[in-house]
Amino acid sequence: MLEGSTLRRPKPLLLLAYLSLEGPKSRRQLAELFWMDSKDPRDSLSTTIRRLNVGGQVTLLTSGDRVETSVLCDAVRFQQSANTEAPAVLLELYTGTFLDGIDAALGEEIEEWLYATRERLAQLARRAHLEMAATFLEAENIQAVALHAESALDVEQAPPWNFRELAEVTRLLQASDSPRSREAIRETREMGISLSHDNDPARRKRVEAVDLPRVGTSFVGRHVELAAIVAALATPHIRLLTLHGAGGVGKSRLAIEAARRAVHDAHTQDGAYFVALETVPDPTGVAAAIAGGMRLILAADRPPEQQVIQAIGANPTLLVLDNAEHLVDSRPFLSAILRQCPNARLLVTSRISLNLAEEHVVSVEGLELNSPSGEGAAVHLLYERMRQHGSLERLTSDEKWTASQVCRLLDGTPLAIELAAALTRVMPLSEIARELETGLEVLVNQDPTAGPRHRSLHAALDVSWNLLAAPEKRALARLSVFEGGFSRNAASAVAGVEANVLAVLIDASLLRLLPSGRYAWHPFIRHHVSLKLAERPQEEAVRKRHARYYLELVGSHDHDILGATAMGTALWIEEEFANLRSAWAWAVEQGDFDRMCRSAWPLVHFAEMRGRFGDVATFFEQAAAAHSTRALDEPGRRALGNILGCNTFLSFRLGRYEAALESGEASLDLLGTLQPRDGNWGVWAARQGLAVANAYLGRLDEGLRYVTENIVMTEADHKLVGRDERLRRIVEVMAGTSHETVAAIAIQGGSYSQALKHLGPAVRLLEPHGAYGLGYVYWSLGQAHLGIGSVAEAKAYLEEGLRFAHQTGFQTQVGYLLNELARVHLALGDVPRAESTCLEALGLALASGDAALETGARAAYGRAALIDGRFADARDRLVSAAAAARAYSCYPFAIEALEGLADLDVKDGRIEEAIRLLAFVKHSSFTLEAKASAAATSLRALKEGVPEAAFSAAYRQGEAATPEQAFSVGGWPWTTRPARTPVNPR
Repeated sequence: MLEGSTLRRPKPLLLLAYLSLEGPKSRRQLAELFWMDSKDPRDSLSTTIRRLNVGGQVTLLTSGDRVETSVLCDAVRFQQSANTEAPAVLLELYTGTFLDGIDAALGEEIEEWLYATRERLAQLARRAHLEMAATFLEAENIQAVALHAESALDVEQAPPWNFRELAEVTRLLQASDSPRSREAIRETREMGISLSHDNDPARRKRVEAVDLPRVGTSFVGRHVELAAIVAALATPHIRLLTLHGAGGVGKSRLAIEAARRAVHDAHTQDGAYFVALETVPDPTGVAAAIAGGMRLILAADRPPEQQVIQAIGANPTLLVLDNAEHLVDSRPFLSAILRQCPNARLLVTSRISLNLAEEHVVSVEGLELNSPSGEGAAVHLLYERMRQHGSLERLTSDEKWTASQVCRLLDGTPLAIELAAALTRVMPLSEIARELETGLEVLVNQDPTAGPRHRSLHAALDVSWNLLAAPEKRALARLSVFEGGFSRNAASAVAGVEANVLAVLIDASLLRLLPSGRYAWHPFIRHHVSLKLAERPQEEAVRKRHARYYLELVGSHDHDILGATAMGTALWIEEEFANLRSAWAWAVEQGDFDRMCRSAWPLVHFAEMRGRFGDVATFFEQAAAAHSTRALDEPGRRALGNILGCNTFLSFRLGRYEAALESGEASLDLLGTLQPRDGNWGVWAARQGLAVANAYLGRLDEGLRYVTENIVMTEADHKLVGRDERLRRIVEVMAGTSHETVAAIAIQGGSYSQALKHLGPAVRLLEPHGAYGLGYVYWSLGQAHLGIGSVAEAKAYLEEGLRFAHQTGFQTQVGYLLNELARVHLALGDVPRAESTCLEALGLALASGDAALETGARAAYGRAALIDGRFADARDRLVSAAAAARAYSCYPFAIEALEGLADLDVKDGRIEEAIRLLAFVKHSSFTLEAKASAAATSLRALKEGVPEAAFSAAYRQGEAATPEQAFSVGGWPWTTRPARTPVNPR
């Protein structure tokens, strides 16, 4: 019933379900509802919250007096889907009586809620069965009518039948000759209901005139498209509607379902005929195919086109022409039908638009991957077809993510999803997902009756490929070098494909024009076409042009990403990142280190702005590995030195401090023998990374040495820039950033006045360029003022920094500013706002992989609960902060977690454990001066309450502890957990 929780005790599960369905509630209300008989209801609630949040996963969120849950309850999804999903989808979500069999002592009010919720959800399920039965009655599927009508009778815990529903179920049971119709009739008579029969001859005529395929599988999703198509068919001026889309996307199935619903609407056509054009060889056979679909007998002495038009005449007629893409030259005949048959309408499915004046086009894409209620129609289709193949029951809850992954890999394409579902008979879904990562060859149809184009996904795509002329095939093959889309300029420069050819490919459903103006295609279309490129070795030159185009373009942005245009540059790199990854891989493969070197500077700044540390670090690591296999000349040493210099800072961001030191020293060794102007930006990047990595390892003096060397270097460079404005910007931004780094290290050491001294020059150097590094200056100004007790000034600087960071798109800095702002809120006594700010910062940290930000946000989150007196919550959060610090070896930001845990140990009577923690905090090189002083004060107070020998032993252990020991989750690893030590009454 609940995803995200392994707990099986009834009351905690009921609490989660209640919060999921009813939304946030106050602690008082929850305690009284669920633990009214407990001696301490609020303590029982706190204990339950702590147990549900075990393992560092936040199942219940607490903010002040409010409690809410992040667990997804399937009853919520079911309830939300009642107004948005088809009955079949709704029944897929309904798993039976809500919280059936729950065994727990409950108060009267919560019991009433439980029974009312059961009735409400059961009523929705019963209504869905009735709607399904009515739909199958229209389709004359009598067996399905009986199944759903009887299921409606059997829904447990549903409320008593009302007049309308009882009449409906009785009608459906009678229409399907169900033996259970007698009990329904008996009940209707007891309620005084009389039943009428459908004697409408016009309606019977419409049903008899319908000649549409009877599909043997359920129709899933497409509710919006279906409604739009049915509405269009009822619009007088729309007489030619083309469902346009790629092969396998489900156009035929959608057209059949839309036609079936349209003819059962009293306001639309009397007749509907399905005409399969797949096997019609050329346009001359279209008229004969339509005649066959309409069951007409053609005379030999007159043209078939004339006879079809005469047979339709003025009769209201809907023709569904399926798979018309290879017969576009039949357009004159289709246009003649529209002109001469005033009540005829054409619903066409095609991979190519007809481009007739009367045509209205509906673009058909893959099924939605996600919906507001959870899993989208693509996943529901996969489940439905797996159930059909008898393999759904083998799908575990852990594999549900794999189901979504498969649908994403297939871009929601129905044919591909159905082929994947059929494969689950012989291989696990996880194995299918792995196969799809490498290609589409696994998707082969085992049904011997399948048409040629449905035998595999490659076969379906070959139809579209073969419809293209030779020049368009060459163009499409060259375009397959792009990943993640491309611009018109890139298509021209790299592939030599101009706008007119792009238009043809869009018309053929092989490309899509996005609202942004970029071009994209379904991933499997690109894969299929890339195989065509592999068959053309002469086209390999396209890869070379692609790589050079993107690497040179990103390299040309080296100064743009440092100034006021940084946001636009970062967004462009984000948009083209897949192409850049491919280009970089080619450069590594070919040993084009010069272009990689010129790209490294903007890429490292992009990673800093957008939090893409791991992705860009992978680029640099690939380049370094490739360098290691080659003999390095001077240009090679320069390139490798610059790349390693940039990677130093990325390694630091990812919490890999020792790797950062190794990378930085290697960079300086390589660049030290070169001319200074040639290697300065790489040297600067290496020293920056070495400075902050050393500082985070507690070696503040070493960190200051490196960053001071950078300041001296940039001051010397500044005298040499002359009129080169581009170089001036780079040097001044480097200098300003170095001053801010000195301030950050000074703050870590508690030297707030020293920090403020360097932040002035940082502002003067960065502000004229609108450099995004100003965000760090505001951050440090906020920290420094908070450190000296100027809370109002700290808040003002941090809020100004947030505005600037959002304005420049500096995502990484947003997280740090929020984290520090949370501490300001705590200083002002606003705990709820501090907690929400912490969670926002934590989300950004987890998304980017920023180790320092994650540990800091977790520590602040725990401190907020501690200040608020929620000690169980505080311990869980502070332990998670300590665990993160130990996992990443990122200790400075989590020192306050140890302080908080020491406070909790004192409250719990674990005095010796508190002494160990505080002794470590007092002597650690990671600890700010103010925190070390506070720890010393706390230790003096504790010394008064314990025997001197016990105090000394615990103190020595803490003083000598390694960071790994101090931040170990669950207590000190070298000793057993101490018994509670009573506090001396003095």
